Order: sequence, then structure tokens, then C-alpha cells
Amino acid sequence: MTTIQIKVSEALVTRYGVKALQERVQREMEWEEMRLLAEAHQQHLQEIGIDADTVVEKARQEAWGKFKVENANLFQP
Repeated sequence: MTTIQIKVSEALVTRYGVKALQERVQREMEWEEMRLLAEAHQQHLQEIGIDADTVVEKARQEAWGKFKVENANLFQP
């Protein structure tokens, strides 16, 4: 991991504080890393001929079916 230094206006530091700004930038970088991993994963699935949308939809339907069976009492009037 690399540490970087960035310039931040005094107005932002005064308003939010150094720690909050550091945490916000850290979260943004974590989200970007996850986005890049998801993009690479999607590309790999396409390369090997797997349609991720179809897989996700099937998993969603199976999970919903399982939930309805396990929680049938929630769906009764």
C-alpha cells in the first residue's frame, strides 16, 4: 500500500476535520478498488462465455423461492 499526500483547503479541514476527510478518501479508494475488481471479474466471465446477468437472476430467484418457503407465515393473510 502507498501513502499519498494531497492538498485540501482550510475550509474543508475546518468544516469536516482531518480524520473525517481521511476516512472519506479511504472509503472512496476502497470503492474504486471494488469497482475495478468487479469490472475485471465481469470481463473474465464474458471471456469464458458466462452471462453474469443470467447467473445473478437465477440466484435471485432461488433465494426468493427459499425465503418464501422458510417464511410462508409472512405471506398468509
